[in-house]
Amino acid sequence: MIEAGIDEVTMILLPVSELLNSPDRRWYDIANEMVFEAEDKLNLLDLFGERKYMNKAISGYSVGYTYGHHDFFFTVCYHHIWARMGVLIKFSAQALAYYQGQTNLMPYEILQQMRSPLYQVRCSRIDIAVDFIEEGIDINEIYTGYLNEQIKVFVIRERNGRIEHTEKSYKIQVICSEGDCETVYFGKRDSPVMLRIYNKKTEQINNRGSRYSEAVQYNDWVRFELEAKHDYAHKLTTALLDTKNDIEYKEIILDFIIQKYFFVTANNNAPAPFLQQLIDMKNNQEITLFKSVNTKNTELSKNLLHLLRTSGTVTTLYKINAIWGNAGLKKCMDTITEIIKTHQPNQDCVRFLRNNLEEYRIAYSDYDSFFESEILPELLDE
Repeated sequence: MIEAGIDEVTMILLPVSELLNSPDRRWYDIANEMVFEAEDKLNLLDLFGERKYMNKAISGYSVGYTYGHHDFFFTVCYHHIWARMGVLIKFSAQALAYYQGQTNLMPYEILQQMRSPLYQVRCSRIDIAVDFIEEGIDINEIYTGYLNEQIKVFVIRERNGRIEHTEKSYKIQVICSEGDCETVYFGKRDSPVMLRIYNKKTEQINNRGSRYSEAVQYNDWVRFELEAKHDYAHKLTTALLDTKNDIEYKEIILDFIIQKYFFVTANNNAPAPFLQQLIDMKNNQEITLFKSVNTKNTELSKNLLHLLRTSGTVTTLYKINAIWGNAGLKKCMDTITEIIKTHQPNQDCVRFLRNNLEEYRIAYSDYDSFFESEILPELLDE
């Protein structure tokens, strides 16, 4: 199974010149008017929650807002003096997934609904991701193949009506674990385009990520993630604003990866098998795009598993049971229950409950369903 989509996006709203040249309008007032219009177009107050002032905005910006109480990162920012910086709206990967889950909108549709006579919409960063699930992609083979020049990378450009293939030499970085290559970077972090190929299954399991329950079911899951910035992101924005449907959207994002990272096998100059899969996917009419994913917080599961596995809690209770039997164990548990009733939670606990209480109650009708879904599979896997 192969799925593709935009994973993360940062858009900039650039005010039209008529607004900036108006003698009776201050940039601060214009910026706030743009923020309020963006809130309305994105329906932020209903979908994310109340606007809150951030103590520290994103680097380079002086005023920042976030919305509601969530564990993902989403912000709207501007600089109170520098109008040329516009208004920034940043969706992290989880924020974008959450928003799509609430609205059923694709990223191109989100961009299109942002159109306004007050500003021009332009993205400063777009992350495109392709997931190869159960496709047998071997990151080690890609890495060693490139090092040994068995795999080459070309950039495809159109020049004077002709298609040109130019071989590209990348400085690559690699992250390995126990001899296995887990992540390969083609390009530098500060370059306008960079490709990261990594083991998504391992990442989700090790971090107990929002798609953990999916990851444990797969034999392999490799993600190709392309980060486009500056002019590349601007060109993608233009294409996405003109996109008419999901098929066009799929073609645009896949074509971008194919053109920027055209992997070939050196012995026959044919597309590498995984690249050929992308070409085939682009050319067929099937819709294989990212949909909304489960973005629930997994902190409670991690905390409980820690108590049951490594904290020493179970060992202590075992000792009590061994010395005083079931009656002693029950008395101990009753004491803990009474302590919990009068416990004063710290700020981390308050934050967690504020951000996640309702989502947990919606996802799990009772503790048994939570335990059977999130905890029991982990314990049985030991």
